[in-house]
Amino acid sequence: MVEIQQQQQTDPEEAKPLTQREICIEVLGKKSSYFRGLGNGPRPTSNHGVDTSEADRLHGIISSQQSRLDSQDVELQEQKKTIDQLESRLSQFEGMMQQFFSSQGSAFRFTESATQ
Repeated sequence: MVEIQQQQQTDPEEAKPLTQREICIEVLGKKSSYFRGLGNGPRPTSNHGVDTSEADRLHGIISSQQSRLDSQDVELQEQKKTIDQLESRLSQFEGMMQQFFSSQGSAFRFTESATQ
């Protein structure tokens, strides 16, 4: 900054007068959002540096994953219901087998250990 001011003073005809703000922009660059003594300058266009299209894309992924999770939960509940029905039918079948063998006068007892 001092060099720019000195350059301005040595060549007043060649150089156009720069304001302190213009000197700060030249020294710090336009990316700086604070100008010494002048407060905040240009603000970033996005919040916290997150691109809104990227955020929208991520929201879409989350939404599709949630939908997929919900459908898998429904499928799991249906599978549990089917398992319960099959276990009930197996129990009925075992009871019928036990009745059959006991009516035949067989010494064989139908137990779960025999099914395994």
